[in-house]
Amino acid sequence: NKSLVAFFHATGTTKKTAELIASATNADFYEILPKIPYSASDRTEWTITPAASMVIESKTYRPELADSNLSLEHY
Repeated sequence: NKSLVAFFHATGTTKKTAELIASATNADFYEILPKIPYSASDRTEWTITPAASMVIESKTYRPELADSNLSLEHY
């Protein structure tokens, strides 16, 4: 079976790590994107904005995804 590295990031750090893992394991690479992109201020590492705070504080909140049609049958 083929492996998949799926990741979500706000500032880029997770993306770099996911790229390294996918490359080292010969896995497919998939970036999970929110339907409504985060603003530049939401992505600032040192600022907790209302959008970021909602995600951090909630155990159940998940943003709607830009692409929810990813097929996982090959993994």
